[in-house]
Amino acid sequence: MSPRLADLYEATQRGFYLHVSADVDEKPRRLTGPHVRYPPDLVRRQVRGRALIALIVDTLGQVEPNSIDMVEVPDSGLMVPLYHMILASTFAPGRVRGHPVRTLTQLAIDLVPGTPRAPSWRRNSRTALSPW
Repeated sequence: MSPRLADLYEATQRGFYLHVSADVDEKPRRLTGPHVRYPPDLVRRQVRGRALIALIVDTLGQVEPNSIDMVEVPDSGLMVPLYHMILASTFAPGRVRGHPVRTLTQLAIDLVPGTPRAPSWRRNSRTALSPW
């Protein structure tokens, strides 16, 4: 097969063939996206831990929605917020010989809730009663 025809064939297969992140020259990496939105109950309970998520990043750096698999999550209440965070994220695609490829990868996310805040009426009443 001529080199030009082989390149053309390889280019058409890149969009369909699935690579594993261990086998690509450059692994996919998250570039932008929102933080995980913690449900109030999980903030109050201070649920924390590491989530491990398997997903497929396409050649344009988008996650294929049906590929998301929550392998490990510290609390089931975080599954929907993690799903939304991943879908709203942009990734650099995996690359083989400089070309973007569909890549199956895993993403580890350390989850730490924000500090629970007192209700605003309590903060205001403390401020109003404070002699300082």
